[in-house]
Amino acid sequence: LGNIALKDIIRIKSQVFSIKSEHTALLNEIEASQTTLKTMMSINPATPLLLVHTEQDLSNEQPNYTALVESAKANRADLQMAKTSINYAENNLKVQKSLAVPDVQLSVNYDLQSNYPIRYTGIGISVPLPLFNRNQGEIKKARIAIDAEQYRLKQQENQVEQEVFKTYTAAQRTEQLYKSLDQSFSGDFSRLVTEVTKNFSNRNISLIEFLDFYDSYRENVLQLNNLKFERLNNREEINYVTGST
Repeated sequence: LGNIALKDIIRIKSQVFSIKSEHTALLNEIEASQTTLKTMMSINPATPLLLVHTEQDLSNEQPNYTALVESAKANRADLQMAKTSINYAENNLKVQKSLAVPDVQLSVNYDLQSNYPIRYTGIGISVPLPLFNRNQGEIKKARIAIDAEQYRLKQQENQVEQEVFKTYTAAQRTEQLYKSLDQSFSGDFSRLVTEVTKNFSNRNISLIEFLDFYDSYRENVLQLNNLKFERLNNREEINYVTGST
């Protein structure tokens, strides 16, 4: 009707297009995540998923760092594999040592007529003399393998401790930030943006003021949602690095 300047209309349309683009991108991300979930669950692609999360799902219990490290050492598959490799190397050393002991062989021979005397019966015994080869090379290799596997286990344990410490510290930092927030702040902001929208409709504030406040509100919502995501993600990361729930 000519009541609004063309430059304001273009700016509003630009803002709406930006919002719709972000909304479409988010829907695509959600669809990609649901596709992954449906594939893991082997369910029909057209099956709708309703995923519900509440704040009550997050326990406020602070896990003990030492207990987390012990859990990781007891449950991590990579550590168990390293320990199994040591057992294998130790058993191989026992095998190689056993090969250094000469094997005694007994034999019995019987010949009816083709030998002298007739009805020849003989008993034989053979013992290899380990004068030059007592399997020392393989025994040495087996001992070196044990040392190598033990060193690899120490390296793996150190890496696990580093991962647990990093994840535990990040989770604590995120938890402290979340608890420091005023829980009523987000609700107050939402009510305020509603009032700002009414004031803009009534021409009490300018478009620039409205868009500036809307951008601040949008940024606040995104940061709060990201903080909630990081809070969940850090806890799941603790579950992963400790091999437990």
